[in-house]
Amino acid sequence: MTGPETDRPGHPAPDTAHRWRPLLLVSETFVRTIPVTPAEADAWITTLLTRGHLHHAERGPDGSWTVRRTADSRPWTLHHPALALDYAAEILLELRRTAPEAPR
Repeated sequence: MTGPETDRPGHPAPDTAHRWRPLLLVSETFVRTIPVTPAEADAWITTLLTRGHLHHAERGPDGSWTVRRTADSRPWTLHHPALALDYAAEILLELRRTAPEAPR
């Protein structure tokens, strides 16, 4: 790609170049190639609970989770490990959005 539309031979013009984006934990374009395991969902929910990001989490006899974000929030029942992982990802994204940026 050389020519008048580029300032560097062999490289696309800056307006057509792909921009680097950091990999997010969860992205709309990210697709898992393996199913979520119950152990993975348990680990995420337990970690969020122990670190104070969930007010209450209770595992049901069928492997589902009933979780509350705060004492005043309504309970959510997560019937499948994939739902539990989606719920954990939403919390992590919200934490990332609200966390102050670390000084450089």
